[in-house]
Amino acid sequence: MTDLGLRKNSHRLERVDAEMLSSSLPALMLQAEKLVNGFDPGTHGRRKSGVGEDFWQFKSYEQSDPSSSIDWRQSAKRDQLFIRQNELETPESVWFWCDNSPGMAFSSKNAIPSKLFQSRVLTLATALLLMKGSENFAYIGGLQKASQGPVSFERFTENLLRLDSKDLATLTTGLRLPKKARVVLVSDFLYPQEQLQKFFNILQQTENRGLLVQINDPAEIGFPFKGRILFKGMNGPLSALFGRSENIRDEYLEKFQAHQNFLKQAARKLQWDYLGHNTENPMSEPLSSIFFSLQRKTK
Repeated sequence: MTDLGLRKNSHRLERVDAEMLSSSLPALMLQAEKLVNGFDPGTHGRRKSGVGEDFWQFKSYEQSDPSSSIDWRQSAKRDQLFIRQNELETPESVWFWCDNSPGMAFSSKNAIPSKLFQSRVLTLATALLLMKGSENFAYIGGLQKASQGPVSFERFTENLLRLDSKDLATLTTGLRLPKKARVVLVSDFLYPQEQLQKFFNILQQTENRGLLVQINDPAEIGFPFKGRILFKGMNGPLSALFGRSENIRDEYLEKFQAHQNFLKQAARKLQWDYLGHNTENPMSEPLSSIFFSLQRKTK
């Protein structure tokens, strides 16, 4: 499938949410913190005994167990010594990638932030939630190991906003991920299927689990165009002029749906989750879906 980034008329060409992205971090952080505010994800137990707040099970007391762990109330009920075990809360390594290709700068309406802006907000908001939960996180290609805390978040933000941040092509050639990590890839994924398949084959070899988050503008999803319109691709010189653009709507929607089905099938094969987000909709729902997808325990 070729690039589906759409631009109506030449005056919209290369519009990049100038005010939002020029101020960059303040605007992004304001939106990310707004999303996180009031969202209570809880803590993430790993279903092993250890230091934690959530009860897991009672276990018969053994000589190797410290006497301080004996639950005297439970022991009195059963006339036998029992210890109380809580869930071990262990930080999980989560790695992010946010597509920075030209097509991500697209927005069909002034009132709708670009795909790039929203993908960055969702990425920052998820990292903030992980930081609050003492989880390890990192940005793919950022040269830092996964870690936790405010300093790590600051480095994460710097890597996210780098102008030379990797697009899918450069990411494919140098992908390095640790074992047993969770991965969050945020993009419109409007790349040729051959290129995507090559990337998915590499992901298959890493044996990591993760989430594909597809971000699309409502014009890309619904194709509301009518009349004579010149469409220009934002990732290259591709252009097409249609006298009656509404005549190609059905064919376009069919191909767009087929591309989404391809992504969903690829995610299932990887044993990953797939999430689609329309930039016209609130970001609170995809944030919740991303976070709780990461909290599901690996097999």
